[in-house]
Amino acid sequence: MGLIQESDVGKVLADQEFMDQVVSGLIEDSSTMDTLVDEIADKVQDALENDSDLRQRLVSAAMSNETFKQKLVDKLIEELGDD
Repeated sequence: MGLIQESDVGKVLADQEFMDQVVSGLIEDSSTMDTLVDEIADKVQDALENDSDLRQRLVSAAMSNETFKQKLVDKLIEELGDD
């Protein structure tokens, strides 16, 4: 039928209040949320694999966290004890 054109969709997307409602609705739907989490996790994983600066930032941030460091120590002790 072709009643809707790209410019019409652009106007809908420019309506901030409406888009906030759409985003809220998507986030509240558990299936959509799970799909979004999977997609974002895949993209972040790809970025980590391909970007050495991003990997270094992640390692630096992790090593500045005491809980992470303790878990790393525990894991190393566990793995060294398995030999």
